[in-house]
Amino acid sequence: MINVNGREISMAEILALPKPIKMVGVAFLSLLIMGIGYGGVVKKNRDRYHLLRAEVLLLKQNFEKKQHEASTLDAYRQQMVIIDNRLAEMLQQWPSQNEMPGILDEISKTGIASGLVVELFAPKSEISHGFYSELPIEMTLVGQYHQLVGFLSRVAQMRRLVTCHEVVIERQTHEKKLDEPGDLLRIQLIAKIYRYHTT
Repeated sequence: MINVNGREISMAEILALPKPIKMVGVAFLSLLIMGIGYGGVVKKNRDRYHLLRAEVLLLKQNFEKKQHEASTLDAYRQQMVIIDNRLAEMLQQWPSQNEMPGILDEISKTGIASGLVVELFAPKSEISHGFYSELPIEMTLVGQYHQLVGFLSRVAQMRRLVTCHEVVIERQTHEKKLDEPGDLLRIQLIAKIYRYHTT
């Protein structure tokens, strides 16, 4: 028995209904059941499926990335050893604070040993750049071309890190003496000594 608006309808009365009405009723009930099933089961599971599928793709990408990293780990470790060794070699070229006066003296002597006349040798204030400092030295040297090249070559080969900047080479303007072979040149430059901060 089915109760509709306070009236009980028996199964016999339902079966006695005309065929088109029964078909509409069955279609309505089928759609109602399918709607409830879709909303309660299929839609929820479909959303969960898409969520899980996206999660699986993300996990797969992470796995492939970590697998690639693991396969190249030995190569990275070898590169790190090489980089650490190179860094240690480079840091040995950076003088400590107490070595600075000796390097200044070495640069000055290099100019004299190259046969140049050192007209100006003026160390400036040290400039800090975070993990390192640079000490600029304003220099003016006079000599022949091969002497200037020899000086620059010796500076480049020094045990400690020294670079030359703002290099200006001009012909010496005063008259040449009889015992001076070739033209004299004047070179003005800023030599920089670099110091690594250990603390």
